[in-house]
Amino acid sequence: MLALKAAARGRRAGIIEPTLRWLPSLSLTGRYTYTNEAGLTGRNFNWNAGLNMSWSLFDGLTRNNEYSEQKALAYQADLDVRAALRKVDLDVRSAIVSVESQRAGLKKAQVAYDIAVRNAAETAELYRQGLSSALEVADANVSLFEAAVDLVTARYGLGLAYLNLESALGLDPLGKEPELED
Repeated sequence: MLALKAAARGRRAGIIEPTLRWLPSLSLTGRYTYTNEAGLTGRNFNWNAGLNMSWSLFDGLTRNNEYSEQKALAYQADLDVRAALRKVDLDVRSAIVSVESQRAGLKKAQVAYDIAVRNAAETAELYRQGLSSALEVADANVSLFEAAVDLVTARYGLGLAYLNLESALGLDPLGKEPELED
């Protein structure tokens, strides 16, 4: 965002450059030479200075076209900044929705895991009393394993959603703002 804002500021500052070409330009030149042979004048050094002023009264409307182009580029840079701000806002909102969705999924997975633990324990107790078969115990244990995998997957998804939210907010994975280099 900082780079886009700086680029937009630069584009706005560049608008004035074509209009400054309506003013005359002034240049100063100078030259100093030294030689080891004196020559006809008898001097070893020679210098001259000059002042040059030029004023282009008509340039085929190039200045006007460049002014319009610079103005349009500045407007485009401002629109790019606005679009980036909207994208950041959308990314943050999407990340918040993702976090809330993952929280709900984690609650659901936790309830399913608790039910699977209770079911496995009850089925094992019924097997010890001879009221259920080994197949039912194995099925309860498979359901417990699947519920545990779903719970871990939901926890991973929630952690990933938090990292995406911090990224959308411009933070690093540790929750701190990254250092800006000058």
